[in-house]
Amino acid sequence: VGILIANKKNRQKGYATEALTLLTQYAFKTLQLHQLYCNIASNNTVSLQLFKNAGFTEVGIKKEWLKYANSWIDEIMLQLINPVHTMAKS
Repeated sequence: VGILIANKKNRQKGYATEALTLLTQYAFKTLQLHQLYCNIASNNTVSLQLFKNAGFTEVGIKKEWLKYANSWIDEIMLQLINPVHTMAKS
């Protein structure tokens, strides 16, 4: 999953939250996917918070994975499992 609000004027208005909510609902209810995942640069705190607020959990770190400003930064992997599938296990 990836979300980009390219025009800075349109950021911090809830568009990414709405897009992620709609995408998650479509993926789980219509497509009946088992899970979604995303990879986010460790310095992208806004995106990390967006996905965590949507229920994604951190499941891995790729150490020094991305070149950024003459150094290397980590990439965080987050995952969201379809709650219907999680309840079926119980």
